[in-house]
Order: sequence, then C-alpha cells, then structure tokens
Amino acid sequence: GIAIIHDPFALLYVQRGELVHVLPDWSTPPVIASAVFPGRRLRPAHARAFVDALVAKFAGQECQALEQETRQIKARSRKKSQVSSPAA
Repeated sequence: GIAIIHDPFALLYVQRGELVHVLPDWSTPPVIASAVFPGRRLRPAHARAFVDALVAKFAGQECQALEQETRQIKARSRKKSQVSSPAA
C-alpha cells in the first residue's frame, strides 16, 4: 500500500529498506503551526512558557539536525531508485 508518513517516523524503516519512497520527488507541503490566545492584554505565564518551549523544540539544533538527516536519506533513496529503475 501507499501511505503518507511523517519523515521522523519513517526514517528508520527507510534506512533498513522496509519502506521505500514511491514518489521520491514529491512531498507534502510544510505544516504551519499557530498559537492562538484570547484577546487579553496579558497572557498567562504558563501559556507563554508553553509557546516558548514549542519554539525552542522546533527551531532547535535537534530538530534542524533531524531535518538535515532526512534530506540526506531522501537524496540517497532517490539515487538508489534512479539506479535500480530501468531507463525509459
């Protein structure tokens, strides 16, 4: 079957050869996340702390390294599929 699986969940399986990219040049559009607060002037400290933690997590080095690793694995996968598929 074919499925859309978020890269961090699929990486290990792609590396082991258990999953393959069927459409390696296609990807889902990036997801945009927004935090919405009531129109109050002052936000509760716990809400601000939560948003700060999300920003730190998704903009941090760990997330950036995972994104870079994902790009490298996808590039290797594309090269393998180009080598293994017969010329048209």
